[in-house]
Amino acid sequence: MEIGLAVTAASPFPVTAVVGYAEEYIGYIPTDRAFDNRGYETGPGRWSRCAAGAEAAMRGAAIELLRDLR
Repeated sequence: MEIGLAVTAASPFPVTAVVGYAEEYIGYIPTDRAFDNRGYETGPGRWSRCAAGAEAAMRGAAIELLRDLR
């Protein structure tokens, strides 16, 4: 949710919708804060294969793509 809100806030478009849940796909991107706090789904496993820093990489790539589209 935090990643989607950040992408929406930085989007150059007046309306931006971020998909938060995709049926039939396993994958969770923990926030960097979750890694710092050893929070939900931060260990490598079936639901998340991300490491600390994945949040910033995902957010940055999404914002860059939106700006390129603009």
